[in-house]
Amino acid sequence: MKKTAPKAPWAIITTALLLVVVILILGNQSFEATEKVAVDEFNQRQLALANAAAAGIVLYFETLAGDLQALERMSDVQQFDEAPTRREIQHTFDTLGPLGVNDIGVLDAGGILRFNLAAPQIEGDDFSWRRYYQEAKKMAAGGTYLIEFIEFKGIEAGQEGVLVAIPMFETGVAGSQPSSSARFAGVVVCTLKLDAITQRFVAPIQSSEGGHAFLIDDEHNVLWAPDASLFGENLLVEAEGFPAFQQVVKGMSVGNAGVAEYSYRAFDSSTGRYASDRREQVLIAYAPIHLGDELWTIGVWAPKEDARQLVRSAYHSQLLVVGLSILTILVGAAYTIVRVQKAYSRVAEEQNKILAAIEASQDTIWVSDADRRVVMVNSAMESLLGLRREELLGKTCRYLLTMRSPDGASVCDTACPVLHSSGGGTVEVCLSTLTGEEVWSEISYGRVVDASGRLVGVVHILRDLTERKEIERLKDEFISMVSHELRTPLNHIKGFATTLLQTDVEWDAATQRDFLGSIDREADRLTDLVVKILHLSRLEVDGLPMEKEWYQIADLVDGALQRLHSLVADQHFDLHLAPDLPALSVDGREIEVVLMNLIENAIKYSDPGTRIALRVESQDHQVVFSVADKGIGIPPEQIGRIFERFYRLEGAGRRKPGTGLGLAICKRIVEAHGGRIWVE
Repeated sequence: MKKTAPKAPWAIITTALLLVVVILILGNQSFEATEKVAVDEFNQRQLALANAAAAGIVLYFETLAGDLQALERMSDVQQFDEAPTRREIQHTFDTLGPLGVNDIGVLDAGGILRFNLAAPQIEGDDFSWRRYYQEAKKMAAGGTYLIEFIEFKGIEAGQEGVLVAIPMFETGVAGSQPSSSARFAGVVVCTLKLDAITQRFVAPIQSSEGGHAFLIDDEHNVLWAPDASLFGENLLVEAEGFPAFQQVVKGMSVGNAGVAEYSYRAFDSSTGRYASDRREQVLIAYAPIHLGDELWTIGVWAPKEDARQLVRSAYHSQLLVVGLSILTILVGAAYTIVRVQKAYSRVAEEQNKILAAIEASQDTIWVSDADRRVVMVNSAMESLLGLRREELLGKTCRYLLTMRSPDGASVCDTACPVLHSSGGGTVEVCLSTLTGEEVWSEISYGRVVDASGRLVGVVHILRDLTERKEIERLKDEFISMVSHELRTPLNHIKGFATTLLQTDVEWDAATQRDFLGSIDREADRLTDLVVKILHLSRLEVDGLPMEKEWYQIADLVDGALQRLHSLVADQHFDLHLAPDLPALSVDGREIEVVLMNLIENAIKYSDPGTRIALRVESQDHQVVFSVADKGIGIPPEQIGRIFERFYRLEGAGRRKPGTGLGLAICKRIVEAHGGRIWVE
């Protein structure tokens, strides 16, 4: 842009102030846009954690209810035949014990406790006054399960717990689905400590260093929170004085899901309590949990400052550029006013420095005048359009870009909308450049006016959103893949269960065992898939929460082999540990997961009895673990994809049972330790 010498000091001042305004607008919009993107993405990560935990809790209770329903449909149990009933109760307890169940009992139609596993001394007591019995008696055959909070007496006295009740209806045939007119025969119940749920699904969740999760019921009562003093308290009452938080709690208690921001007392991690004298802004995501006739809601929250920390370095860099640019403008202007006649060339040099700051920006920037004609562009603008700036200066908005909004309408059909707004704003559009390329972009703009309010020009900043759109696409693809992978074992379980429940077929015991074995295997597969999805989700959303200690390599290898003892025993296994291997500072449990996955894969894709080798060597100040087998091998065209989520080898003999997540988890664990993993 050609420059002419100013005729009076006011012209230099006006130019300097215009540039200062431009820099301030650019800096302010950049600050706000950067923080908004960081906060939105952070809250979406929290919402993904809340949804995953909610799904895990629902699946947990449906698993309990399914086993209890299988128990209540047994004819021996419905007839209260003592020996087989106690045997079936014990068998069911052995199955559910690992899930945290600590007692199972059976009530008859009159509410008398006929059998109780953990406390047989209370057998014969009347429980017909209990709410769960009264509600179960009203339910129709084939109804869902009931949940009631309890406080343990005797065993685990004083502990808070949950009782799961399944109404029992006479069927006449073992395992049959009761008809709608079936007679009420009693109630099957199991109890478990509330900690068995919260410590598994709620307590471990942390979306950031200062974040936690909490669980409430539909009456606002706290079931778990990082501040133990809140347990059992009404969170709506506790939130008095914080109306925004109260609105969130009300929404949670009616089954809503979403994200929000509110102010609340700051959480002090050193005391495990909410401070009474400090407040902080909190970001929260929450999801409902429907359990029979009960509604719980899980909330995942973190201080807003944790999200801001993600862009702290960007803030500092931007502030430094803005400050230096403004300082340069003011110093240059003052110096020029003093020596305007003798050293205008020096003024031009200072102005060039300011323009260089804009020129060096990675964002695409252009400035137009009141007639929508371009008066300044930077190199990023030239690169985007594939044109030299001489071809751009003086051109209109319509010439620069054919800007298309997502609905297909051009935003330049009449006049650039930024000329008619009161200040500035942001427009998200799909741009079609003159080279024919379509780019998802965000245009931030600000009007520059003179002292009388007359429009002088408009500053535009264009940011490429292609990467963010790709992240959103990958997220949708991941959710779609998870839904597909979960649906397969669920369909198998449903199919076998429906077959067993056919009332017009009497299955022999061997067939029933085969079907139940298939259901058990599919349930194990489903559980393994959920665990691995949660593991991978935590790795991808939060990164690996390191718990590093110093380990001898032999101990890590021995730990993995011990946990795979039954698999390794049937294989020729060679183990070579190089001498003088160094100790490693790692998260031992995660490294054992990597070794177990690699060894399991080698065994899965090898013939029984073939040789598998695990070697550990020191190379160039690094420790190299390698697992080798003589299996079916990997086609070269598939090698580049085996670390992708849900990817499994294709081809004859290569489609083996599995989740397709093991190697994806291995890759993220190894990279979180600063290492790398590959296949040859």
